Amino acid sequence: MERDERDRADALDRYWDVIQRGDRPSATVAIEDELAALVAGLHAARVVAPVLFPDPEQAWRQLRQTPTPSPRPRRDAAAIPAPAHPNGRAAFAVEDRPAAAR
Repeated sequence: MERDERDRADALDRYWDVIQRGDRPSATVAIEDELAALVAGLHAARVVAPVLFPDPEQAWRQLRQTPTPSPRPRRDAAAIPAPAHPNGRAAFAVEDRPAAAR
């Protein structure tokens, strides 16, 4: 997120909080007119975000008890890393090089 987007999101958060408290927004919490109208409309309609977890403690316990899947080991040659040279390239023995590279 770019700096101006982050600043806009922060201003919207502060504005929303002020409206939710029932206070009047000050000049320091100003946002664009379109956003202010949207927030006012949502507040007037008493739109409330849905509750994702009715019991957050139970959801957290269930999440902690859920086993974490372990990655399956690969057995093909692509999974075996080639030894690295100090220059960052893979180190091959002379006999392992293709004939064109010799």
